[in-house]
Amino acid sequence: GASYTNENAMGAYINFLASY
Repeated sequence: GASYTNENAMGAYINFLASY
């Protein structure tokens, strides 16, 4: 979105948590 980098970081973190 407007904060593309922040959105990517959150998406990666959620994916990381979801992998467990």
